[in-house]
Amino acid sequence: RSTLFPYTTLFRSRDAYACPSAEMIACAEHRGDCIALIDHAKLGTYDVDEIREFYEDNGYLSKYAAGFTPWFTANLGGASDVEVPASFGYLLAFARSVQSNPLWKAVAGVFRGRIPEMVKPSYKYTSAECDKLQARASELDGEGDNGDFAINPICCKRYSGFAGGFNYVIYGNRTLLVPGEKGIQASNFLNVRALISEISKTLYDASITYTFEQNSDVLWINFKALITPLLDKMQSGEGIAGYRLDRLKTNKKARLCARITIVPIEAVEDFELEIYLEDSLDASLEVRG
Repeated sequence: RSTLFPYTTLFRSRDAYACPSAEMIACAEHRGDCIALIDHAKLGTYDVDEIREFYEDNGYLSKYAAGFTPWFTANLGGASDVEVPASFGYLLAFARSVQSNPLWKAVAGVFRGRIPEMVKPSYKYTSAECDKLQARASELDGEGDNGDFAINPICCKRYSGFAGGFNYVIYGNRTLLVPGEKGIQASNFLNVRALISEISKTLYDASITYTFEQNSDVLWINFKALITPLLDKMQSGEGIAGYRLDRLKTNKKARLCARITIVPIEAVEDFELEIYLEDSLDASLEVRG
């Protein structure tokens, strides 16, 4: 679409850099420890179908990328308000969240997804449009996991904890990865991607630390000692349910091979709740899968 142009930020922990989208995604995929945050131009259309076509037609569908919309006007403490891309709102919320939360907690919703600096959005998405951006219409209709990629919208949500009852928040926690044949997987969640990026950085640092050391059992013990504290912290901090670190055999000289298996904990996106009226609490419950 001629009215849509990419504006991309490479996000690595607390650093961000502007760069063309395709190159930034390729860089993130090569590094394995960062995420490309992709926006469309502020003068572009906000039609949901056209925005989805923008990401798909340009080949931006990757587990190392996340899309956001819309642009918004923000009060950043200057003499006048400025218009910024939606991903900037994510970075503002993320910077605030990591002051008291681990980085693998989803920066979305009425708590960590709040953007107090936001004055007004360039476009107000309806609930139906937000569901379409998230590709969750069929999922919410009970037809199972969606088979399409998701874009994270900023939308208005009612919550009794807000002054006035309403506030604009980031209401999505997905990467731009297209779900596989089995539906949604761990790499579809942005907070899981951030968790894996942190592990990748720790692996890199540990590898650099012990390059050219003797490839012995002592090296393996020391190598694990640099990695397991983070994994233990992630397990106790609700980032992963468990992990396993295995040293693998190899016939290649001067090489240490290892595999880390983790069981990530995804952030909940939907609640299925029912209210029953019964004459007794002894009535049996039907548990749904």
